[in-house]
Amino acid sequence: MKMLVQVLVLAALSPFLLCASTAYAATPITLDGSFGDWAGKPHIEDPIGDTDVSAADVSRLYFANNDDDPSMYFMVERVQVPSPTVHTLFIDVNNNGLFEDPVDAQIRVSHHPTGQVTVAVFVGTQPVAVYSGRWGDRAPAGALRCEWSVPFEDLNISPGQVIRLVLFTTTQALAPEDSTFANHMALVEAGQSDRVPDTGDLQWAPVPILSLWGNAALYLFCCLLAYRYYYRRLRVPLRTTFSTVRRS
Repeated sequence: MKMLVQVLVLAALSPFLLCASTAYAATPITLDGSFGDWAGKPHIEDPIGDTDVSAADVSRLYFANNDDDPSMYFMVERVQVPSPTVHTLFIDVNNNGLFEDPVDAQIRVSHHPTGQVTVAVFVGTQPVAVYSGRWGDRAPAGALRCEWSVPFEDLNISPGQVIRLVLFTTTQALAPEDSTFANHMALVEAGQSDRVPDTGDLQWAPVPILSLWGNAALYLFCCLLAYRYYYRRLRVPLRTTFSTVRRS
């Protein structure tokens, strides 16, 4: 009976997952330096004017997943003059409120006004990966937004794992050995960097939702399982009863 209940619950929820996935997948994120696909995606607002360096003033940090894609996608939007900027995203992988444990990650993103974006991934103090592309606005049109993605495997996280995020934005990169959470906080207090969020952190459990076909397959599987269960439970008693009547 317990198995039957689980099957029926899955079968009942599958149509809703199907609809949710269809809506979610309507505008998947593509790393191409165009930002219309970020409309309606989750983001956090940051107050304007909370740093003395206008070129480092962030207005929004977006974060999202694509269907069947074990990666995290991010987009940062600034509000002031085009300038080379460095976005440093600290990730508290083990969700303990600290950001410099050996398992925690740091993503250093350099955005040049030409639109070139370079992403360097570190776990603890160890470099893990570097990748780049034309994933940013270009001057003179703007150079105020850039996007990037990081695979789960580069960060040693699993789908649905709760993590914490804090972003720092500056106009000058710190040396790798100096890029600590404490040093970035010192720059914020000196008015030389922007922090998003201003206090606390952003908690997120990135989950790549099943695609339309994935949910359709799940729904069909649940229906077949439920049918098989009922067929076996009902067929055996009926056959037994019919045989007993014939013998009598």
